[in-house]
Amino acid sequence: MFICEQSINLRRKIGFVRMTLFSLLLTFLSFCVLYEGFLLLSDEPLTDRNALIFFISLIAIYPLHKLLHTLPLLRHYKYLNISFNNKKSLFNFMNVRVKRPVLIFEYILALITPFLILTVAVILLIIPFPMFAHYFIIIASINLGISLIDFIYVAHIINCPYATHIDERKHGLEILMKQKFN
Repeated sequence: MFICEQSINLRRKIGFVRMTLFSLLLTFLSFCVLYEGFLLLSDEPLTDRNALIFFISLIAIYPLHKLLHTLPLLRHYKYLNISFNNKKSLFNFMNVRVKRPVLIFEYILALITPFLILTVAVILLIIPFPMFAHYFIIIASINLGISLIDFIYVAHIINCPYATHIDERKHGLEILMKQKFN
């Protein structure tokens, strides 16, 4: 049996528009820093070859990011729910949820896995392919912008006790503690 210790709803607390603006700002700033850093360290000329692969990669970032959230949660595969939001909008948003509470360290790992895997992989691709660094930096920056919401959730739950469970609800997270019966 669990007791809800705290509920976190970022849409109500921060707002969708503000989260989107912060995410876009982080994407832009990270691109500027990474690109300037690359220009300082390398004199390799950039090329626009393989632009089609780049555009396909741009389309694949968001679904890949969402699917990477599931890697640390694979032991709960029976309870994983992947759904698509089909509200007639420009983007078809994907939701990944676990239908039962998971331990806090698993949830934190699930939140940071897409950032660690995608961003590190794309940055490491700059070493063998410096002529496509601008493409890789754009992809890494977009992934970092998408990861901002994950980082905000991690900041909210990082100080919870070790045995805490996290339950993902439609409008946010619930931090749960096991109830002790005397």
